Amino acid sequence: MSNSLRKNSILVLPILFILLAIQPLTAQIYFQEIFRDIELRVDTALYSRSQHTLYANSRFQLYFYYPNQKTQAEIRLYPYSWVKMDSLELIDSPDFELLEDAVFINDAYYRLKVKFNDLMESEFLSFTFRLFYRNSPGGSSKEQIYELPLLPYTHTFAEIYPQSNELFIGEEKSFEIISNYPQNILTSSQWKKDDLYDHRIIRENNKIYLQLLAHRTGQIQVTVPIQTQQVFLNKAAKISRNLAPIVYDFRVKNARLIFLQSSLPEVVLNEPNRNQGVEMELNYYPGLLLNKTYRIENTENPGGSLKAEIFTRKLLNNGRVLCWLRVYNYHQRNEGYLYIKDGDLARFITNFEINPALQIDQVSILREGKDWTSNRQVSPGEKIQIKIEGTSLSKSNFRFEGLEHVQLDTVLRSDKVLLFNALVPMDIKTKTIALYNHAQATNFLFYVKEFEMPRELDFIQIHTTNEESFPFQDIGRQLVVHHSTKDIIIVFDENKIDSGDRLFGTQYLEIEIRVVDSRNQLLDTRQVRDIQVCPGANSPRYVFYPKNGCIGKNISLNEYLRVQVYNLYEWSTIELSIRHQSDKYQGEGFSKKIDIVLSKGNRFDLEVSFPGGLLIKKINEEGFSNFGGISMAIIAQFSFYHPKKINTLRPYKFGAGFLALNAFNFSESNENRDVGLVALGSLYPLQRFEKRKLSFPIYLGGGYLVSEEKWFYLLGPGIIVSL
Repeated sequence: MSNSLRKNSILVLPILFILLAIQPLTAQIYFQEIFRDIELRVDTALYSRSQHTLYANSRFQLYFYYPNQKTQAEIRLYPYSWVKMDSLELIDSPDFELLEDAVFINDAYYRLKVKFNDLMESEFLSFTFRLFYRNSPGGSSKEQIYELPLLPYTHTFAEIYPQSNELFIGEEKSFEIISNYPQNILTSSQWKKDDLYDHRIIRENNKIYLQLLAHRTGQIQVTVPIQTQQVFLNKAAKISRNLAPIVYDFRVKNARLIFLQSSLPEVVLNEPNRNQGVEMELNYYPGLLLNKTYRIENTENPGGSLKAEIFTRKLLNNGRVLCWLRVYNYHQRNEGYLYIKDGDLARFITNFEINPALQIDQVSILREGKDWTSNRQVSPGEKIQIKIEGTSLSKSNFRFEGLEHVQLDTVLRSDKVLLFNALVPMDIKTKTIALYNHAQATNFLFYVKEFEMPRELDFIQIHTTNEESFPFQDIGRQLVVHHSTKDIIIVFDENKIDSGDRLFGTQYLEIEIRVVDSRNQLLDTRQVRDIQVCPGANSPRYVFYPKNGCIGKNISLNEYLRVQVYNLYEWSTIELSIRHQSDKYQGEGFSKKIDIVLSKGNRFDLEVSFPGGLLIKKINEEGFSNFGGISMAIIAQFSFYHPKKINTLRPYKFGAGFLALNAFNFSESNENRDVGLVALGSLYPLQRFEKRKLSFPIYLGGGYLVSEEKWFYLLGPGIIVSL
């Protein structure tokens, strides 16, 4: 290889490496320049990407202070003017809830609103945006995922307030640490050694404690560093986990009594430990005699409460004494020391907890909108809250066989009450749910019961034999059907009872039927009880519902009525009432009553009337004739019912028949007596004429006189007497 080629190679290779290294960096810079700036408004403070960014966790993060764990924030994104944004959305995350979608404000910026779920518990928090943009108005749309890492922080304080500044050599002393965010304080069960004292920070029953163990007498200053789980910005605007240390001056004295460390930090008070006892080890110290029983009391002076007894058995190779311990009363470590006494004289001190045995007294269930109940029946798909009451519950590890998304409420956790949120799976197959503590089953079971909730009657339809279908829930007070229908059928849509995650289960119904005629006289009455309608195959619980007793067909009214529907006269009414059985739902449920009216459009009848004072105009003759006298008309005619009113005739009729003119004038000079074939229309100016005994219609029509063989027109009043 020539020297020139070698020199060129030496130059080319670094350039290639630089280009390869710059390429992703250039792409990243180009991508970030889509937004000129991003702002986050929390409470009254404003934070921007351009001014409030720190490098942490191997990336740049927008930091902001939050006053509470579930605070709300407003996000504003300012794109560059050359960016043509098609759409922008914030991708969902369990760390926050989106309150307001992205809105483009004044062609300047996008605005969103979110509510954080728990900023104290959120790790690696970030906003992830999906956006579509173009470099130019005519360019193609590009999809891009943009992540904005966030660094939330808050201010945590930690202090102790001792009631006494005295410590004793070899004695373990506990002080509660008061903090606004105790869950943010780092704890450890390991002791941190020092020449003057040992210390550790522990968590018990949702409280944190500083424990001290002094080694030398005299005045000492205790300085305990405090660290937080979540980073924050200190006064120098630097990321830190170190709070101001707890500093306190103590006076350490020689112990009047020797402290003997117990191998058992906790003992359960139960019958075996009360009678037979439990093995434990104590530090050996001269003066602790073997094969001797010592009392353990809670005070140094005589007359203290007896907490336990120890019997020293033998000295072990590890410098400890093996003992039998029998416990008689409860004791908590933070209540003070335990005194080992020979008779009434205190010889040594120790400390351990004597706790009651774990016991469950009651298990209750809370449903949304309901009260706590001890009835442990649950239904598939239910979200429930479970409350366990008893003693020593903080030492438990409960597990619910078959439940999902079980979460312990750590805020309200105590020795006496535990709260759990849980979900009963929709596809749960067992009929019981066992409650376990660790690997041991308790005596408490939950019983899976299928839903039996009343559903609105929207799964019922009314069908007629005229192929008409009416949703029962949508029918008003009356349903008008044609008189020609032969049967009324009640149809149940089983697939509509359970839908998605809304389960109602078997519907228990009863039906009451009354039939009256047009004059409201009772024709028939029936009651159909114990109707069970089971959910259809689309229900997620279909295979688990019991099928015994479920109705397998629709209900035909003809099967239950003595008077068949097809034999009813027009304007008869079928009063139909459907309701849930009250004994199945403790009085809750739905009910609806409708009237099914058998309507008819017209009526054909034969009417005899006595027109008087008819005005008759004969064709091809001048003037009017027969203006007076009583005639008799026999007319076959059609009456018409009002389409929007029940059993109400319109005030007019049309028909044809015979008209005997001057039928009641028997004088020999009566030349106008004749019989005519007529077609008449009659008008009844007085309403409700069909209900009157005496009516006065007005006739208009024409016909043919048989004797005179002439056509004529007529107009005049009449009289109708109804019997």
